[in-house]
Parts: sequence; structure tokens; C-alpha cells
Amino acid sequence: MIRKSTLLLHVKAVLALALLLGGAPAIARPGVTVKPLQNPPGEIAYPRIVAGTSEAVRRQVNKALAEREKADRDQRRDCLAAIRQARQKPDADSFNETIEASYVSARYLSIDVRRSYFCATAYPTAGAGDPLTFDLETGKALDWKKVFRPGFLPQEGEAKPSALTRLYRARYAASDEEQECKDVVSGQDPFEGGALLWLDSAKGGLVAQPDFPHVIAACARTIAFRSKDLAPYADSVFLRDLEAAAAPACRAGAHDCPITLRIARGGDTAKAEGVFRKGEDCCAYVFQARAGQVMTWRFNGPAARETIRYPDGKVDGPGIPPRITLPATGSYVFSASPNLMADGAFGPFTLTVQIR
Repeated sequence: MIRKSTLLLHVKAVLALALLLGGAPAIARPGVTVKPLQNPPGEIAYPRIVAGTSEAVRRQVNKALAEREKADRDQRRDCLAAIRQARQKPDADSFNETIEASYVSARYLSIDVRRSYFCATAYPTAGAGDPLTFDLETGKALDWKKVFRPGFLPQEGEAKPSALTRLYRARYAASDEEQECKDVVSGQDPFEGGALLWLDSAKGGLVAQPDFPHVIAACARTIAFRSKDLAPYADSVFLRDLEAAAAPACRAGAHDCPITLRIARGGDTAKAEGVFRKGEDCCAYVFQARAGQVMTWRFNGPAARETIRYPDGKVDGPGIPPRITLPATGSYVFSASPNLMADGAFGPFTLTVQIR
């Protein structure tokens, strides 16, 4: 049994690395370069291709990106005008976007766009996805139907679940999402209202997210599928590109890549500090414990949803008690994520975990 003396173990260096990875999009691949890779804070600025394609493709893609940039700036202007018309004062959170070149290869360019706004309407919209993917052979938006075989993508009027739906449901069921959201995904086709698809090299390949209405938007988890997951369904050229461009390592702190909390010899407490940011997969921590030990935890920061995954794969939460007797020896994963249904879901936090 670990002695009861307390020694706080700071993991700021690891978390700083996680935040750096979270804020820095995919590195441009040899031959194709885009700038900027991510928009400056507070600005709506889409990347442009500066090298690596034919002049015709570069001109066509950059024109589409410029048009999208203008449309988003117009949307922000209209949003701020609506706020003023309602006799309210806009602030930094009234309308903002994160725009990231999440995948750059010789063949494909994906832009992950996350938009948050509150334009004097009934409720705010937080982190709504609006991605773009281009085929750099043609300069046009990628037609996903040409990448995947029939039966992979959802089809309107088709009663049988698509292969994408089956893959998504299986991964969702094994996640640490709350049971209410799992019931939503299993009880209806999550892509009935549309599927948001884009490529992300840091996440390992194709990312899928349901386009849920606001009432269940918090259940719209992003799930990434690697080339091996897509092999039965995708074009070989597409699969080879994913294998070549996908990053080999996951993003530290993501739910599929938790940060290890190590308690120093003679201590019983670990302390982690981080930041909830819009559009980021954050934050998961793994620790080792023995059956019968008691975990107590404290979270100080924004509105959050906390879960714990036990060594047998069972997940409790959100709403787990602050003191838990651990039932088995093995690895436990404590996850905290922004509560998008509450106000004040973003910002810095401190997590303290004690094992005795």
C-alpha cells in the first residue's frame, strides 16, 4: 500500500507537449506546401497552396479557399450585427473559428474548420464542424463516393446500416461516452442527418462525425479510422495515401492516447494542469492501481464531464463520485472533457488524483 504522505507530481511538460501537438496541424508533406497551417487566433484566414501542384490546380483550390474565407467573414459580420441589433455587446466569444490544414499530401488536402458563435439566438453553437477536402489531381472538392465502394457511405432511403455506420457504432460503443449518448447512436443511424468527413494525419486517417441537431450535438463524437479499418471499402490509391501520410503516433492526451500519471515513490498524489480548447480531443489520463485502493479526485476549472474506464473496459460517468474504491488491479483511464451543454466549457483546469 502506498504511504499517505503527499507529493504532487506535476506533468506540465507533458501537457505542454500535448497542447503543442493539439495546436499544430499536420506538417506539409514533401512536394506540397500550404500556408498558414493554422489561422492566427481571432482571425478568419484559410490556408493557400504555395507549392507542389500544377498552376491550374493551385489556382482553382486557392480560389475556392478564398471564397470560403470571404463567406465566413461575412457570416461573422452578420452575427456581430445581429448582436448589436439586439442591444447586446459582442465579445471575443461571439464568433470565432479554428481553421487547420489537418492533412496535406501529394493527392489530398483537408481543412478542419470548427466554428463557435452566439448571435443573440436562443442557444450558442460550439465547435460546429464544416470541413473541406480537395483532390489535388483535379483541384475540385473530393467526391467521397469515388473513394469508397457502394455500401460504405449512408444512402438516403436505405434501411440497412451502411458500413460507415457499423464501424462508427462499434467504436462508439467501446468509448467512454456517457450511456445516454451511446443509446442515441445505437438507436438511430448517426449519419441520417449527414456525415462530416475529412482527413487528419495526426489522428491517423479518415475522421467521421455525425451532423446532429443541437439537442444532441454533444453526442457527435469525432472518430478516426486508419487505412486498415477502411481496407475492405476504399480505393487502393486512397489507402496508400493514408498509409504514407498518416502520423505514426497519436496525440498525447487524446482519449485514445492518454497521458500517464505517475505517482512518485513514497507519494500518493498526482496533479495535472491543462486547457480545454474548442475542437480538441482532451483530456485523458491513465494510472495504475491495485484492487481495494481508494481513488479520490478533484477537478477545478471549466464545466466538465468526467468518466473513468476500469481495467475490464467498463466505463462509468459522467457524474462519477469523488471517492471510488477501485475494484481490480490494472490500468484505469480518467477522462475529462468540456461540457458543451453548459456555459463556460473552455479554459484552464487543474486535476488532482490521489490513490491510497
